[in-house]
Amino acid sequence: EARKNQLLQKYEGRMAGKHGAARVQEAVLILCEEGYMAECCPLKPGTYRITEHNCAIAHIARDYPQVCHSELCFLAQMLGAEVQRDLHALKGDSECSYLVQFPARP
Repeated sequence: EARKNQLLQKYEGRMAGKHGAARVQEAVLILCEEGYMAECCPLKPGTYRITEHNCAIAHIARDYPQVCHSELCFLAQMLGAEVQRDLHALKGDSECSYLVQFPARP
């Protein structure tokens, strides 16, 4: 929780004024800077997949899997979107990936 809050504070300025695809692209840059080898692809309007080809916290997550939930919450809060994990390296997948759904804009 403390790490999540620290990262949110560290990167909040980079998200200011960005929406949708721009937020996802900035999040991918941030994840890469944090060691995740991330990329994104749009799926449909307002929906994206973020894939992490490397887990920067794998050595911790093996013993403390709750950090994976904290990472999911970090992404959701940073993006301002609903985020669901659809692949999870800790559960045997080759990578972690997240489906990102932004609320419909009026």
